[in-house]
Amino acid sequence: MEEISIPKKLLSMEPGGKRKLSRPKPRWKMESQMGRRKSNRKPPPKRKAIVPLDTQFDCPFCNHEKSCEVTMDRVRSSARIVCRICLEDFQTVTNFLSEPIDIYNDWIDACEKAN
Repeated sequence: MEEISIPKKLLSMEPGGKRKLSRPKPRWKMESQMGRRKSNRKPPPKRKAIVPLDTQFDCPFCNHEKSCEVTMDRVRSSARIVCRICLEDFQTVTNFLSEPIDIYNDWIDACEKAN
């Protein structure tokens, strides 16, 4: 005899180990208060947490992790990145939109351009 596949969420077990089909509840039983309809109001959307960007990066010369630190001087429109291990440094001009990751990427680009 051929078996019919039934979704698991429609199946439930009886105490004797037999399976029986469960039916969805009628709409009038799902309402919480007598004589009222269920509210269609949705909760407000959840805000996403803003993750701060890194200010410490891996050094391209000595390959130490998180050894290069970026310091930005917004007044002078300049930024400097220095490795604490091998004391390599890089200084560049910035604008008001620049972030530490931009300074690090400029340093990597300058290293590739030199080689």
